[in-house]
Amino acid sequence: SKMVPYHILQIHYVSGEYDKVYKLAEELLRKYPGNDYNYEIHRIVGEIYYQNGIYNDAIRHLKAYQELTQKKPARRKEIQYNDLYLLGISCYKEQQFKDAIYYLNIVAEHKLTPDSIAESTRLHLGHAYLCTNDLEKAKHNYAKAITYKVNDRVREEAMYNYVQVTYTQNLSLGENIKAFKDFINEYPNSKYIDKVYSLMAEMY
Repeated sequence: SKMVPYHILQIHYVSGEYDKVYKLAEELLRKYPGNDYNYEIHRIVGEIYYQNGIYNDAIRHLKAYQELTQKKPARRKEIQYNDLYLLGISCYKEQQFKDAIYYLNIVAEHKLTPDSIAESTRLHLGHAYLCTNDLEKAKHNYAKAITYKVNDRVREEAMYNYVQVTYTQNLSLGENIKAFKDFINEYPNSKYIDKVYSLMAEMY
């Protein structure tokens, strides 16, 4: 059966035999470019490239996965938002900020439960908006990340960036002071604490 090599590929993937996955995936995509199952190959290979920090190749395969999934109405419901998260983060890592914003916003709209992916999505959306100089949207996403309270390290980073954006926006002294005090109260031993005190001193 034509499906046998695809099942073998999944076995290699689950077993962590990634070299075999790469080799078989390339062969199957070359031999059967129109196969209905290719979207799953792109997903698996994209995930492996992401895990190995090879973000350009992760983007190539995860974009193909997203595009092939969108082509079939019945499959759209199956799309795995965790993979779109990996695609958005890969785009961010490669400084493709507009694409990162596009994919991470799709994830943010569907990830309504406050889990670690939702929290990290909001943090990286904040970073991506900051890189495109959209301070208001950066601040909105940092504020969202702060409310999730899943991973304390992510929350601390989001809160620190929220403080920085508030300071940069040069808002009313009251709003600035509140952001600074909230951070100092929650993270008195933070690696960012000296910077926060330094910024706070500049306001007076």
